[in-house]
Amino acid sequence: MKKVLGVLFVALMMFPVNGMFAGGKDFYWSEVKQLTWKDYKKEADKNSKRKARSSMGIIIMPSQKDDETMTANVYAIFSVEKSTKPNKDGQTDDALHHEQTRFDLAEDHARIERTQLPDSTYKTVGKFYLIAQKINKDANRDFLADSKKYDEETKCGAGTAAQKKWDQYV
Repeated sequence: MKKVLGVLFVALMMFPVNGMFAGGKDFYWSEVKQLTWKDYKKEADKNSKRKARSSMGIIIMPSQKDDETMTANVYAIFSVEKSTKPNKDGQTDDALHHEQTRFDLAEDHARIERTQLPDSTYKTVGKFYLIAQKINKDANRDFLADSKKYDEETKCGAGTAAQKKWDQYV
């Protein structure tokens, strides 16, 4: 029964972000790994003026410590296959810095979620999954709202003063 619930939980947890992270090589945020343009596998249309489009979010990878304790491993994740790099003119250090700050923002939200999901004992595994799913959904919603605000205030990286403000905030 616990294995069935475990499979169900993973399916439910990945459903909201499945479109963003289906397939491909994804990687977790790290203090030592910084984004590079090589991490973006999709090419923008040749006539596109669009800047980079990063596909990232927050996921939970649960594991069971023992019969009564679940551990929630929370990660900010970047999807290589789903992220689009701009044309050569748009591949600037400033644009890449803007996207790295967004990834750092995702990690900030993952850290908040980690504090909300400590190793916990629940009467049922299903109860843990329901609570974890809600917290993860809220964390991703909050990250996307902050990410939108970040783009609006920084004008997608073009607003130098606003970018510096966000750099300090994150």
